[in-house]
Amino acid sequence: MKQLVYFLFAVIILMSCHGAQKAMQKGQYDTAINKAIKKLQKKPSDPEHLQVIELSFNKAVEQDNRKIAFLKKEGRPDNWDKINAIYIRLSGRQERVSKLMNIPTGIEFQNYDADIIGSKEKAAEYYYVHAEQLLKTNDRKDARSAHAELLRVKGYYNNFRDVDALIVQAKELGTSNVLFKMKNATGVPLPPQFEKDLKKISLTELNKNWLRYYNTKQPDLYFDYTILVNMKVITVSPESEKQLIYEEKKKVRDGWEYVLDDGGNVTKDTLGNDVKVPKYKVIKCTVVEKNQSKKAMISGSIDYINNRSNELIKTDPITAETFWSHRSGIANGDVNALKPETKKIIGIPPARFPNDFSMLGDAGETLKRMTKDIIYQNKNVLY
Repeated sequence: MKQLVYFLFAVIILMSCHGAQKAMQKGQYDTAINKAIKKLQKKPSDPEHLQVIELSFNKAVEQDNRKIAFLKKEGRPDNWDKINAIYIRLSGRQERVSKLMNIPTGIEFQNYDADIIGSKEKAAEYYYVHAEQLLKTNDRKDARSAHAELLRVKGYYNNFRDVDALIVQAKELGTSNVLFKMKNATGVPLPPQFEKDLKKISLTELNKNWLRYYNTKQPDLYFDYTILVNMKVITVSPESEKQLIYEEKKKVRDGWEYVLDDGGNVTKDTLGNDVKVPKYKVIKCTVVEKNQSKKAMISGSIDYINNRSNELIKTDPITAETFWSHRSGIANGDVNALKPETKKIIGIPPARFPNDFSMLGDAGETLKRMTKDIIYQNKNVLY
């Protein structure tokens, strides 16, 4: 039993060491170092893991120095960000190894502070200058790229020159402003509040990093896009009245009667009692029903327009309808003969027809809901 325990213990030790060695053999030097450090925290003098750290550390440093030399030789100013990242990696790796209780003798430490600061300054300088150049083009996409690069500058130095002012400028230049407006191309007058009510659609939920929606024009603000509710047809039907005259019948119980046999005598049951059955009659009621109706319709399109190029990007048809109807009725006869739904209209007088503006206002509410749905469905059309 003891031999089995010793064997399993040896296997575990071997496997744990193999994990770091395998990572080293694959060229995953930092992974190998991290695995070995974990093991050395429990067994500080373990020779296999100390060797893994020494070999992996020196290989990783050699690899990073070659990469830095290549990037410097390439001479591209945008390489300083990569160089800075490598110096930080070198320093971080060295910091982790320096905390070991037993540091392998084959490892030499260096001070990377000056290299980190120097590459950091050059990286910040590059991104700042390049962002300035991008902003001078007055191009929206360039402004967005400049904004990203200025944020990188701020990541290096929070108060680097006038970086905050340039970030605001890049944000303004890179943001697309969208104006939501209405056009009545029908020649039919609309209710005074119609456009105001339509523009009450809340579009603030659609605002995202580089897109802002407005319901009204803003002074000194250029609108890159217009979402236009273009109404082309407005109709209000004539007032319609239709009269229907019909009769409804119902079979109802009306007492009872004796059951007679063939001889005309009252039939008896097995106990000698007279046999009686329910008696029914048919009741009737004549209804004079008046149906009143009126309909309004607004039809057109929602157009997405690029104001810079005057290009129609997208158009969606839209039609909003509203119906008004009223039923009233007069009964002549036994109202008990009527169906429940018919009874509801009896005694109700005819109604006054709504005016055209009221009908168009209701259609406008439907139009507003449909417009909002379409705009939300097309939220990725603009950028």
